[in-house]
Amino acid sequence: MSYHALPEETRRDLAEGLLRDERHSLAEIAFLTGFSEQSAFTRAFKRWMGTTPASYRKDRLLP
Repeated sequence: MSYHALPEETRRDLAEGLLRDERHSLAEIAFLTGFSEQSAFTRAFKRWMGTTPASYRKDRLLP
């Protein structure tokens, strides 16, 4: 793993964990993972996971 990939992987893992907790808004998760805007977080998350944070959360919270 390259040095550049480590922060990206850490951000992705943190975002996935935070999305499982409904108490955090998407804007708050963007801030907590170091993004200046929710739109930048959404673009990065879609690049990482192939889906938006909102869709990921919705799919994971279904019984």
